Amino acid sequence: MMKATQVTKSGSTIAEQVGKLLVDDMKADPVLKESVFTEDNDMSNSADFYTTQLASAIYYKSYDKFQQYFDMVWNLTPADVGSMDGAGAYKIPKLISATAAKIDGGEVVDYINDNKDSVTLETDTYAIGTRINRRLLKRAGKGIIARLLTVASDAVLRAVCTDLINGMISAAVDANTVTGEISYAKVEESKRLIKASTDSNSQKFGLMPDFIGFTETGWEKYITDTTIVAMVGYGQRNVPGAKLDNDYQVVQGLKVTDIALATGTKDAKTVRAIVVDSMNFMCFLKETEMETYDGRLPGTAGDEEVIHAMDAGYIVMNTAGGSVITTA
Repeated sequence: MMKATQVTKSGSTIAEQVGKLLVDDMKADPVLKESVFTEDNDMSNSADFYTTQLASAIYYKSYDKFQQYFDMVWNLTPADVGSMDGAGAYKIPKLISATAAKIDGGEVVDYINDNKDSVTLETDTYAIGTRINRRLLKRAGKGIIARLLTVASDAVLRAVCTDLINGMISAAVDANTVTGEISYAKVEESKRLIKASTDSNSQKFGLMPDFIGFTETGWEKYITDTTIVAMVGYGQRNVPGAKLDNDYQVVQGLKVTDIALATGTKDAKTVRAIVVDSMNFMCFLKETEMETYDGRLPGTAGDEEVIHAMDAGYIVMNTAGGSVITTA
C-alpha cells in the first residue's frame, strides 16, 4: 500500500514542472484548447495555472472511458447541495416521485417529500501516486509523462466507478431482484418491477427505467440467448433525414452500458445486469475535480512524484429504482 511521506497542496514544484511540459500539447488539442485559455491565471507566472490545467486535461482524457457509469445516476455538484467548497457530508431530501391527484371534491393531496425523510451523503478520497523519474522529467519526455498521468487518472476513476456500480447492485431493493439467468423476458420483468413500485400509500412512484448495465458475462449470455430471434440496436437520436452518432446502443427501450468493473454479487448470485431509473435511483457527488499534489513515496530517492486525487461519494435515493438480474 503506497503512502506518501510528504504531501503539499496543488501548485508545488513537481506538478508545476509537469504542467509546463504539457501545456503546449494541451493547446494543440482542439477539445482542450478553449479551457486552457479560459483560466483567470496568467500562464507566464502562475503555478496554479499549470497544476489546474494538468489535472483537468488528464481527467478529461480519462473521463470518456468511464462516463457510462456516471450516466446511470443523478449527478450532483457541491453547488447543487449548497456548498461551493465541499463539506464532506450533505443532507439530501429524498426527492421521490409521487402521483398527483385531480382535485375534484376534497381529495387528499400527497406531497413529494411527505414522510420521505432525507439521506446523508459523505465523500471519500480516491488517490494514486505516479513515480516520475528525474531523468525523464529533465529530458522533457512529454509523451511518456502524459501517458503515465493518464493511466493514473484512469486508476482513480476506475476505483470510483467500481465503488459506484457495486453500491448500485447492493442498494437495489431485493424485491426487484430477477433470478434465473438473463434473457429478453428477464429484462422485461425488471422493467415491470421498477414501473410497478409503490410507496407506503400504495401509490406508484412513477419510475421509468432508462438504462441497463451489462456485466462481462451478462452481455454474452444475453446476446447469445436462443429466445432472442433478432437483436436490433438503434439510437434515440436518429430521426428521418438525419444520421447522427448514437450516444448509446438501445435494447428493449433501455440505453446499454458496460459495467465490466462490477464485482459485487446479489444474494450470493452472480450479477448479469442491472436496470435503473437513472434520475431516481441513486445520486453521485463529485466534490472535487481531479487534483494534483506533490509528494514522495518511500524509497524513491531522486525520483519525483505527482499524486492524483478526487473526492466523491454516492447515496441511494429510492431503492425501488433499480433491479438486478442474476443467475439462477
